[in-house]
Amino acid sequence: MRNKLYATVALTGLVCGLASTAFAQAPAPQRGFPGLPTGFRPQTEIAWNRFYDAQEVDALMAKLAQQWPNLLKEQSIGTSYEDRPLKLWILNDESTGTHDQKPAMWVDGNIHGNEVQGGEAVVYLAWYLLENSTSNTEIAALLKRSSWYLLPMVNPDGRARWFAEAHNATADVEATTRCFLELIRRDVFTKEELDVPASYFEDFKNRNPRTIELIGLKHINLKEASDRIRQQFGE
Repeated sequence: MRNKLYATVALTGLVCGLASTAFAQAPAPQRGFPGLPTGFRPQTEIAWNRFYDAQEVDALMAKLAQQWPNLLKEQSIGTSYEDRPLKLWILNDESTGTHDQKPAMWVDGNIHGNEVQGGEAVVYLAWYLLENSTSNTEIAALLKRSSWYLLPMVNPDGRARWFAEAHNATADVEATTRCFLELIRRDVFTKEELDVPASYFEDFKNRNPRTIELIGLKHINLKEASDRIRQQFGE
């Protein structure tokens, strides 16, 4: 019995010794792209558990630019169909050159009016890069050698309508159709893209000489309709 006990103790010691040696000799794990450190307090607090309307998205980017004025700057690239501002944000470390002298990345979001999460994703990207710009060597080097063009909202009009009438599929269809027809009227497409005769565009403009207007579809707010059904069943 004593011999078995000694053998068990010896075997346990050998296994522990081999395990310790293996851990000591194992290469350090490769570090992935870094996140924010544990316990890190951001310089700019932003709640990422909600969506923001068009004005709030602009305000968040302006807040970041105010915190990092040497890295993030606003540039207007025009207005939308409904006259909302289209704001492009240029993220660049000017200590290593102007933004147009470096390799660049273009990132935009919210192309489709009801896909609003793309706007928050672009704001998050700006926030993440800026928050790590001094504490993380990889990101600091990235910002020194490249510039970033960030357009959170390609379609601020669609975003505004989504916030006003979320879950309104009818409004989405009408808005998309209206935009498509207006693009035809403005000669944005080619006959090859639409597979139409060359005379199609001129005929279309003759029939539609003015801006495409709403056609009067009855809009049904699906969220409100769903609420009414739930109330009907006492939910």
